[in-house]
Amino acid sequence: MPFSDTGIWISCGVFFANHLYSYIAYNHRWHQGAMDIAEQISLPFRRIIPMHTTIIFGGILLLILQVIGIQSTLPVLVLFLVIKTSSDVAAHIDKHQLKLSPDESAVAS
Repeated sequence: MPFSDTGIWISCGVFFANHLYSYIAYNHRWHQGAMDIAEQISLPFRRIIPMHTTIIFGGILLLILQVIGIQSTLPVLVLFLVIKTSSDVAAHIDKHQLKLSPDESAVAS
């Protein structure tokens, strides 16, 4: 696929604009304090566990589909994309969620 394709440039532009907005909007929060070490260690597992679960159960699903006579790998790809997208959305929401101060959390509960 040549780089003269406008779809590639539009996708790159949207990707860049999204990350530029995220950097500008949330950059000030990165300097407000360090994360707890347990939180830092557990963050990658939100992505690792869904990926490995998909690999294991996707392989089982492929075997079952082959027994029935379906040779397509599309169901496993769709399964992976749904699990991966949901874990990425959850991680994004958690990352950018406003943390309440102790005074505000007492009022909110």
